[in-house]
Amino acid sequence: MTISDFRHEKASFLEKSPSPLLDIDCILIHFLRKDKAWIFTHSDMQIEEAADESVLSDIERAITKRKTGFPVAYIVEKKEFYGIEFYVNKNVLIPKPDTEILVEKAIELIKEHNFKLCADICTGSGCIAIATAKNVSSDVHFFATDVSHLCLEVAQKNADEILGKDESKRRIEFFLGEVLWPLIENENQEINEQKLDIILSNPPYIPRIMVNDLLRDGRNEPILALDGDACYIDTRDPNYGDGLSVIRVLVEQSYAKLKDGGYFLCETGEYNSDATVKLCSIAGFSNIQVLKDLEGAPRVVMARKIV
Repeated sequence: MTISDFRHEKASFLEKSPSPLLDIDCILIHFLRKDKAWIFTHSDMQIEEAADESVLSDIERAITKRKTGFPVAYIVEKKEFYGIEFYVNKNVLIPKPDTEILVEKAIELIKEHNFKLCADICTGSGCIAIATAKNVSSDVHFFATDVSHLCLEVAQKNADEILGKDESKRRIEFFLGEVLWPLIENENQEINEQKLDIILSNPPYIPRIMVNDLLRDGRNEPILALDGDACYIDTRDPNYGDGLSVIRVLVEQSYAKLKDGGYFLCETGEYNSDATVKLCSIAGFSNIQVLKDLEGAPRVVMARKIV
């Protein structure tokens, strides 16, 4: 069977995928260790000539996994975000193109206001902090927090590979803990007292009742990164389950931790943008805006602290 025939035959198995042929190409590129151009220019080559039996078995297993809904990004352990290739695994949320809006705005604000001290809360794979850091001057320092040590391992690996080991240690400091607590109750008093210029976050924000339905397609993304109430379970709270438990804490802490004139950018998707706007207003933020994604849906809430 030629590579071309193999691509199309296997793509037909992925009837639930929105991009079956692209999925097959990504799997072939990864396991054959070739680029996309090679796949196309060698489309008439027999697939058995391109890969030995063990590699073909790996490819078949990967396709079977993809058929269940398991993401290609987890299979090949990489995902492009803001023009940068990030390492990902099943412990982190897969970076999404819509989140690039947050990064683009952050870069713009950092350059416009000459900001020097930033934080990325619920950093996950580190894609927001790292993509932003890579596109601003080297004297901008970042803090990044996450409640999962497995996420921080991925984020640190990405920082080392993308920014360089020495540079990442100097420009991005990673902390284990919920939301901003690691920067408020740190053993280093200087960190506790430091005010930030800009706080960025793509926190879990999906209402609990919707999370299981969202995962029925087999994507297997971590619930901790999706469920907005996962870290703050209190069924006595009348608001419990609305997906805002993390954001409520994050908004209040961000207002307290920001400098006068600082910005807060939080991805909420269409689920909780209106509610987050209200929370920002109650906390004291000004100039509150909702940035829309490429499809015109609410994506990021942006607010400024003006005392």
